[in-house]
Amino acid sequence: MGEDYRIGEWDFDVAEGVLRSPSGSHRLEHRAARVLAMLCRHRGRPVTQAELLAEVWDGRAVADNSIAIVIGDLRRALGEDARSARYIVTLPKRGYRLASPEPPTRMIGRPKAAPVWRRRAGVVVVGLGLLAALAVLGWRERSAPITLAVERVRNETGSTAFAPMSRALDGVIVDQLSGAGGLAVIDASGQRSPGLRLVPRLTLWDGTPALSLRAVDERDGRVVWATIAEAPASRIARVTAGKLDDLKRRLKAGPPRTWK
Repeated sequence: MGEDYRIGEWDFDVAEGVLRSPSGSHRLEHRAARVLAMLCRHRGRPVTQAELLAEVWDGRAVADNSIAIVIGDLRRALGEDARSARYIVTLPKRGYRLASPEPPTRMIGRPKAAPVWRRRAGVVVVGLGLLAALAVLGWRERSAPITLAVERVRNETGSTAFAPMSRALDGVIVDQLSGAGGLAVIDASGQRSPGLRLVPRLTLWDGTPALSLRAVDERDGRVVWATIAEAPASRIARVTAGKLDDLKRRLKAGPPRTWK
């Protein structure tokens, strides 16, 4: 491999599999390092799950949540999560891509100062970008999307062995709901939201993992949607995604008061 990349404040040493920043360093697990290197090499273009399985897992059959667990580990190493992704962007049902202000490039030392005319042009570009952002925000205000505050999956199985599964399902939920038209997904963070709250709980049912999902109207505490995704560990991520498709269809139709 041999290339090093800059990702935000991080320097990624591909050969060593280490992320370094002024605040410290973090050695990545082997598969996590290979996934990040693959995202860097493709320089922001979408990398499908099939491509990741073929290159990182050598095409072997793995559990549905294997990639989600590795992506979750990478996000924690980079100091982000699926709800506040600055670097790794999830493309629902497609894959992942690395996002940064600049495409990742080889580190070749400190860049030279830009000429004055470039700096001035940059100010103009930034100003135009802010105006565009304000226009987009104004459009979103007028479109009044439904806000869905998503709680983290709580492991209520009574066993810490299911902690990785709860973290993986946390990413599956956010990834599946993100990008749905007319829906703003936010982190619940223990606070009330102006719309709906999704409450996920991981339990065991006769030894089989079961993820209960409840959508609660924050205005009156009414449960407007509920389901259970029950499946073996190798399939629960896929079953959960299918259950959430039903919630997305309902939310796309309009606020809960319009549901039949």
